[in-house]
Amino acid sequence: VPSAHAATTTAERVQGVNRFIQRGEIDMAISTANALLKDTKLNADGRLGLLQALAKAEYLRASAGGYEHVDKAIKTYRSLIKGFPNRVDVAKLQWKIAWLYWNHGDPELADAAAQTILQEYPSSPEVKKATLLRARIMIKKGRYSDARFLLLEHFGLGSAAGSRDEAEGIAWMGVVDYADHRMAQAWKSLQRADAMAPGLIRSEPMLYATYVQLLARHHRDKKALRQATDFINRYITTREGPAIRLLRADLLADEGHTAQAKELYGILANSYGSLIVGKKALMRQMMLDVGSSTNPKRLKAAIRDLDQLAAANQISDIEAESRLDQARLSARLGKTDPARTDDAIGYYALVVASVQPDLVPVAIREGTALLDQRLHTLLGQGAWLQAALLWKRYPQLRPDQDIMLAFGIAKAYARLADYAHAEVLYRRLYAQADGTLLGQRIMLQ
Repeated sequence: VPSAHAATTTAERVQGVNRFIQRGEIDMAISTANALLKDTKLNADGRLGLLQALAKAEYLRASAGGYEHVDKAIKTYRSLIKGFPNRVDVAKLQWKIAWLYWNHGDPELADAAAQTILQEYPSSPEVKKATLLRARIMIKKGRYSDARFLLLEHFGLGSAAGSRDEAEGIAWMGVVDYADHRMAQAWKSLQRADAMAPGLIRSEPMLYATYVQLLARHHRDKKALRQATDFINRYITTREGPAIRLLRADLLADEGHTAQAKELYGILANSYGSLIVGKKALMRQMMLDVGSSTNPKRLKAAIRDLDQLAAANQISDIEAESRLDQARLSARLGKTDPARTDDAIGYYALVVASVQPDLVPVAIREGTALLDQRLHTLLGQGAWLQAALLWKRYPQLRPDQDIMLAFGIAKAYARLADYAHAEVLYRRLYAQADGTLLGQRIMLQ
């Protein structure tokens, strides 16, 4: 009878702690469980029940506090695993530990806990979650090829068609595609994930930030501006926050809200001056300050400032964007000073030589048009040497579709007695224009 009475008393104690949890009295549940666990006469069942209740309460407190304090919850889970390895779902508790570490901001410890699940409990239902978590950790580290491999493993483990689980994998694969500059596929994946599991995209800052960036690429309009604003309202303090704040300023500038955009650029430049986002904000603020001005003094001052920024940030996004801005401002000066047009073409060529996938096509389009215009002008003026030099110097910007321009350059070579280059160009043009009147003119030359 005394033994049965003790068991009943222990069970009631565990139930009492769980009732505190159910009523939301987490601190009371924790203090009560800790006090009861100090009883040296506590039997195994009682200790197990109290530790399970304590673990639940500590987890709730950690999550409610934004995962700032997770040590006690993790310690309790470890006590359960160590004390009752055959009576608890160890893989599930390891997952809890991994998730707590991840949300606390300890990716290395989260990764170690996730790998424990994959290596020691490969048939556990937690394997899928651990694989997806490891993919997210690789994304955070910038190891996108590893993340892609893990996501493919995640898909290989199987998910119910149209489930949130499947949508999560698709969404994170979209993030990887975005990082690898596969923009069309990334946009398709995130749209699909959003349709499959409404709310999923907006529940994670990185997913939402990627979605907003892609939305702005495909629909640079008020909808993108609304989504960027919503992101900032939700996640302004996250590490993705500054980039979306910069995007919002860009969208405001596109919509004609120049004063508001300049103010936001200024805030970002002051707050993140040493970071890429702050330097981009500074450049864009400078370009808005210049506006459509044609004042030579003002344009030259801006070009000098941009040159200093480019020199201090070589082989980077900052240098490429600075050179593109210099090209545009120099082209504006070139309307009254032809030498500045040549400078602009040189700046465009520098951008084309960079590895910035967003800026290179823009530089090719604008630089090719400017070089085409400049060469026609020089040929019309009989400036054979200058035209030939520009043609040779910037092969990456040559307007190859303009056969008449190339014909003019070939004639310039001939006038300069550079017959070898003239012959090569004439032969290429003749092959292009074979059978036409232009082809006959080329053969005559």
